[in-house]
Amino acid sequence: MDMHRVNTAPGQRRTEDNSHVAEGPKSEVTSDVKAKRRTKRVVHMSSVHPPYDTRIFLKECRTLVKAGYEVTYVVAMEADAEREGVKFVTVPASNGYLGRMFKTSRAVYRSALRLNADMYHFHDPELVPWALLLRLRGKKVIMDVHENTTRDIMIKEWIPKAVRPILAFCFGALERVGAASFNGIVAAFPGVLDELPKKKTVLAGNLPILGELNTPSSIPFNQRPRRAAYVGQMTEIRGIFELLAGLAALPKDFDFELHIAGQFLPESLLDEAKTKPGFERMKVLGQISRSDVADLLSSVRFGVVFFQNVASHTRSLPTKLFEYASAGLPTLGPDMAHWVEFIKEDAMGFCVDITNPAAIAERLMFMTDHPDECQEIGAHAREAVESRYNWDIEGARLIELYDRILLN
Repeated sequence: MDMHRVNTAPGQRRTEDNSHVAEGPKSEVTSDVKAKRRTKRVVHMSSVHPPYDTRIFLKECRTLVKAGYEVTYVVAMEADAEREGVKFVTVPASNGYLGRMFKTSRAVYRSALRLNADMYHFHDPELVPWALLLRLRGKKVIMDVHENTTRDIMIKEWIPKAVRPILAFCFGALERVGAASFNGIVAAFPGVLDELPKKKTVLAGNLPILGELNTPSSIPFNQRPRRAAYVGQMTEIRGIFELLAGLAALPKDFDFELHIAGQFLPESLLDEAKTKPGFERMKVLGQISRSDVADLLSSVRFGVVFFQNVASHTRSLPTKLFEYASAGLPTLGPDMAHWVEFIKEDAMGFCVDITNPAAIAERLMFMTDHPDECQEIGAHAREAVESRYNWDIEGARLIELYDRILLN
């Protein structure tokens, strides 16, 4: 999920309205608080996300376990399991969106209810009705807002255009009812803060886990292959065809390759991409593990993000920008106004007009041919992540919210 432009000092974040943002606990946690946390059972719920989702499992669930809470994650997977202190309770998976919305979400609700937890924390818009049922049963509930649902529905290509406004309105109305009813709200990016109740909302941005993606055996940039990386889902609005046009504009004898780690959605998009000039310079790796992502980022000279200038992107910055920075890489991104401001101010990389293939090719050539400059910029970017843009800071606010609801 995406992060909005913020100016920070270590240990705090700023948005247009600081009342949304707690700085996290400022003192040592007492033994009494630790003991109280151990008595509280927390259930995370998802009908869409995978079991080992980066935000839900790697960041939120593990952070809660380390704080002392008992955590269970109800999710579609093959069998019940336990990993790093998090218990997994499985529900049957369903095919297609309607199956997830009706069958899987109901199964998630029933399994979660049987656990009789002290807190229910859900992550998908289609779970809002079930979360409201939990509230009617007297349960404490937290809603995790990963995206601006109404805006994102309007640009989802797999939903018929005539249906999008109706779905957006319905989900928007449900979320407003839920926001007024739930005990707490966790926002993944500041772009939705103005739409949520201030007193019960905290920002826990989807920022990198310190040390996860930087490898101690990192190769000097001038010894790395002449390549860049894109990590994450690839869709049309994430700039696949702009990337291909830029690659096609490179001189034929220019040595460069772009490695893509992530799924193409829909799958037919990859088949279409294969027919375009420039694809011969792409190496599609598919979905890879986080450790393989770290290895990939330690072997390239920079990362790319070519998100198009659409509503869901104009007020946000992608998590991958910060993940590239955490690995010591500069980013080549689009020249949207707030991207330019952020990348320039925090020395994160370069911006380019992604509608101009010649300009893209020129910038790709410059960054490839200047590894020492990329390494210097990447080092500045990593320092920014280590001091300001990381999950340690975000996770502290998540724990503060839980403590406020469950322990007071």
